[in-house]
Amino acid sequence: IVIPDVTASDSGLYHCHLQASAGENETFVMRLTVAEG
Repeated sequence: IVIPDVTASDSGLYHCHLQASAGENETFVMRLTVAEG
């Protein structure tokens, strides 16, 4: 997963809802930690 222009303020909990090729709906919860610099 690539998130362009990510800043430290964007750190937090991201919910990604993806449509699987099999037709199943899968919800992924990813904690994104962005370090400044």
